[in-house]
Amino acid sequence: MTYNSLIIIVGIILFGCILWNLYVSIQIVTYLNENNIESKIAHQRGRIFKFLTLYKKISFEKTGKVGKLYNSFILSFVLYIIFLLIGILLVAF
Repeated sequence: MTYNSLIIIVGIILFGCILWNLYVSIQIVTYLNENNIESKIAHQRGRIFKFLTLYKKISFEKTGKVGKLYNSFILSFVLYIIFLLIGILLVAF
């Protein structure tokens, strides 16, 4: 495996994490809209984190446990940050 191939693989994984995070964000906004909380898909200015907190609160109140989308969002976001840093380090050095 060449160095360029490694960079491409990290980029593909990073892109997959971005798509996964976007999908989960849309599902969270849809859930909030179904529960009469007016929300729009808002990755701008970090508003999704406000909606994430609302989702956690509402899903816990309804079911007694935090909804699955919360953990999925956190996991995809953390993986996104990790692979972004790996990609930056690979390109820089």
